[in-house]
Amino acid sequence: MDFINTEAFNFFWKVIATIGMVGLCYGLIKSAAASLKRTGKWTSVLDEIGVGILLIFVYIIIMQNPASTIFNFLVTPIVFLWNLALAFFRQLGFPL
Repeated sequence: MDFINTEAFNFFWKVIATIGMVGLCYGLIKSAAASLKRTGKWTSVLDEIGVGILLIFVYIIIMQNPASTIFNFLVTPIVFLWNLALAFFRQLGFPL
């Protein structure tokens, strides 16, 4: 049985993603407050607002897709680069 496709993993995946989202939002709020305190201008907070909106869109996309899709999306380029590095080192004569 594939553990990633179970309901329990789906629940824990969403809980962990939500905790990460809340943590990132907390960090953005602290960054915006520090930026406002440092400059005294509300325009310095606009970049944190833009990052926050982008973060919300990414969170929505992650929550709408199953965990296996997200993992495959993240793992595929890593595996490609790993295989590319292995082929390169084998070309150089390193036994891998």
